[in-house]
Amino acid sequence: MKKLIFITGFILSLNLTFAQSAKQNVERDFMNFNQLISEKKIDDALEYTNPKIFEIIPKESIKNLLEAVYNMPN
Repeated sequence: MKKLIFITGFILSLNLTFAQSAKQNVERDFMNFNQLISEKKIDDALEYTNPKIFEIIPKESIKNLLEAVYNMPN
């Protein structure tokens, strides 16, 4: 019985550890993406985009749209 409780506790702790590191990875990637966008490094920022979106909208179109937004006077 003690082994079962120990194993269950161990598995739960691994799960919580993984969830925390995954959250930290998402936050880090989001901050990197935002930094690249603010520095107008659009090509580098698009590397964080899911590649499947480029099957719907070509990468060049998204890049041109983002550049047009940055070049607006407002």
